[in-house]
Amino acid sequence: MNSSATEAHERLLVNDEFWDMFLPLFYDEKKIHEFSKITGLSEDRIRTAREAHFARRITPHLHRNNGTIN
Repeated sequence: MNSSATEAHERLLVNDEFWDMFLPLFYDEKKIHEFSKITGLSEDRIRTAREAHFARRITPHLHRNNGTIN
């Protein structure tokens, strides 16, 4: 796999819209394995990105522009 394709796949892993749309697929370990083979990313990298997405969604954060905590 060329480096530009790998970079594109890495960008997917940090894109919340990607995870919002496709997260149910990644509950299945077989799908993680398949995505890993297709993209050339390691299965551990995909799992780590999935967990990071969960953390961003669950962890409260301050919206400085309007002072709310979400």
